[in-house]
Amino acid sequence: MSNIKFTLIHGTFSANAEWVNEGINENPNGFRARLRKRFSDSIDFSIPPAWGSRGFLKLKDLTNAARLNGANNLAEHVLNQTDKGKHFIVAHSHGGNVAMYALQNTLVAEKIDGLICLATPFLYPRKRPLSITALLLSLAIMLVGILRYIGTANLMEQGWAAWLGAAGLLVFGFIVPACLTWLVVYERYLAKIKSNLRLQVLIDNLSYQDPNIPILLVRTIGDEATGLLRGAQFLNWLGGIGMKLGGRQIYLLICAAALTLAWMAYQGAGMVPDFIVPLLGNGLTASAAVMVVLLMALTVSRIFVGFDSWRWVGEIETMVEDGPPGITSELVVIKPKKGPKLSHTSIYSEDETIEAIHKWCNSILSK
Repeated sequence: MSNIKFTLIHGTFSANAEWVNEGINENPNGFRARLRKRFSDSIDFSIPPAWGSRGFLKLKDLTNAARLNGANNLAEHVLNQTDKGKHFIVAHSHGGNVAMYALQNTLVAEKIDGLICLATPFLYPRKRPLSITALLLSLAIMLVGILRYIGTANLMEQGWAAWLGAAGLLVFGFIVPACLTWLVVYERYLAKIKSNLRLQVLIDNLSYQDPNIPILLVRTIGDEATGLLRGAQFLNWLGGIGMKLGGRQIYLLICAAALTLAWMAYQGAGMVPDFIVPLLGNGLTASAAVMVVLLMALTVSRIFVGFDSWRWVGEIETMVEDGPPGITSELVVIKPKKGPKLSHTSIYSEDETIEAIHKWCNSILSK
């Protein structure tokens, strides 16, 4: 009879992953069989309900809502398990976040002796308020510039291609950014009228509590998924800094334009060089364009973290960490075998991973 249980949790888009769903017909070279051999067949496996969709890749898998729902299902699954021997959780990729959220339930944490996270990107949400006034000014300036361009482009003489280009400029240069800005403003409004409670609840849901159990982190060198998230994090950080600087720049340019016009009215138009007014106008348009592009970049960067979190782009900055922030864990970095598989999606099939899990679990069993 087995005295060790492993609960296996799949990653994003991997509800049908073989290492989780082998069932009775285990692959002799698969994760389960190799781990069972290391423990001399004295282990058993438990599979909670899939937390994402099955079949073809679906974007709903890449949502915070899916992970939080999966955490609830995992918590229920663990609480329904009979206490026999030691119980470990092995989670791959965002499945590690599912496990961490489930372990916020102290009753669940009490039944688990250790958590093993394979290539998990840990999320760290924090507030990042943007200048709503600057965003609205950017859109207003962009709209004026776009309409002025369309109005002077002689579209009737240039044919359908010019009309198509003008329509694309209006849609992607203003309408789409306007919708994004409206969402940011709306969420800011909700946060204000509810004393920031809704925003804080979301941050609390996406943060981690220390489950007070041992945690093993297994990562690979050259993890392509982690690299993608790191790139999104850099874009997120750069966009946030740019939005703050851009907002100040727009204010400065508007003040400079107002002062220039006032000086011209007082001294006469001839007192100011002819290029000053176009320069200020072009500067405002360029600053507005940068602000709009950064807003769209921030939105895109959020999709890699959680597809349903894009609407919080103005309120929450989500960083990606190698381990759960503020929580003690042990890190093992392995070098994957050379082969056709990507290291992120095949980390559980590496011999070094099996060895690391076996060695770490034995250290806990021996206590």
